[in-house]
Amino acid sequence: MVEHSLRRAHFIAVALLAMMVTAAPGGAQLAATLPLLDPAYEQLAVLEAYGLVPSGLSAIRPLSVRRVARLVEDARGWLRANPHESPRVRADLESSLGRLERRFSTDRVRGATAVLEAEIGGGRSPGRAIGEFDVALNPLWANRGGRTYGDEATAAVSARIAFPLGSRVAVGLAGRGMGFRATGRVPRRRDGTVEAAYVRGTFGGLAIQVGRDAWWRGVGPAGGLLLSADAPPLNLLRFSTDRPLHLRVLGETEIAVTAADLGPSQNFPHAKLFAVTITGRPNSTVRLGVTLLNKQGGDGAPPAGRIERLKDLTFVWDLFRRGRDYTFSEKLLGLDVRFSVPDARGLQAFAEMTITDFVETRLDDEMCQTK
Repeated sequence: MVEHSLRRAHFIAVALLAMMVTAAPGGAQLAATLPLLDPAYEQLAVLEAYGLVPSGLSAIRPLSVRRVARLVEDARGWLRANPHESPRVRADLESSLGRLERRFSTDRVRGATAVLEAEIGGGRSPGRAIGEFDVALNPLWANRGGRTYGDEATAAVSARIAFPLGSRVAVGLAGRGMGFRATGRVPRRRDGTVEAAYVRGTFGGLAIQVGRDAWWRGVGPAGGLLLSADAPPLNLLRFSTDRPLHLRVLGETEIAVTAADLGPSQNFPHAKLFAVTITGRPNSTVRLGVTLLNKQGGDGAPPAGRIERLKDLTFVWDLFRRGRDYTFSEKLLGLDVRFSVPDARGLQAFAEMTITDFVETRLDDEMCQTK
């Protein structure tokens, strides 16, 4: 039933995107997303740490090319108005900003873009199995951006292309083939994967995306407790802000509402994940975040009716069902805060808290622990 609803939502999204396509030739693929491993994120993080990104670098990834281009433009204007007093720091900032401008100026992001990557590496670093779970610990060969690696050797080739369908819609395609040698103590890995196959359109400051793509949101550089940057790409439907909203209390605010299929590697294969992620920046030094997740269904999961599933998507329905929480879903709430001190050479500090299962007794326990 959830699968049918998700397919219907995909159809509606595709229809909306088709209506948004314009016949303007030579449009820019600004609506395309930037992959999680792109070095532009690290370069933007450096600029933000020194206060050169007034509206802040979003905690919701991936960013669109349009969003990155706006951040780069803002950073240039801010650096002109507020040059750093240290010549060495100023030179480093100019270097990072220059590289971004060479890639994301308006003249350079028109038409299709294509990237080809090759990776090869090896070493003796066997994984360590954790109990009877399908999990292994190996800090030297960790996953990156949804990509997996053998703990002895890996060779891979990947390709990515993004091209416009008019001035507001972009198509993104990416794939990766790989070969690896492993000790056998690591979880089973795929030889290759489709990293992206999506259509994304923008309408004003809003965006609609349907297809396969990466997705994470977190307070730290590698994601957070709920949505890691190392998770594989997902088949998803996403509605999001393509540029921040200006809200009175939260300041620069970005929102994403996502429905995704978690794929076959789950305790309940092809379970569906529904998420609402919100990031607010009330001032230049503080960023606040809220994440609501609801995991439902999947092969072998407890059954539930359509009305129950819709009620459960309100995220707080269990609060009114004393002692009778739903067994077909799992709900998570994430709260985070980050502080930046540009005057202290980009010093940043952040904290995150996660609450599972929205039942009254669990919330009472959390309140008692907090006090």
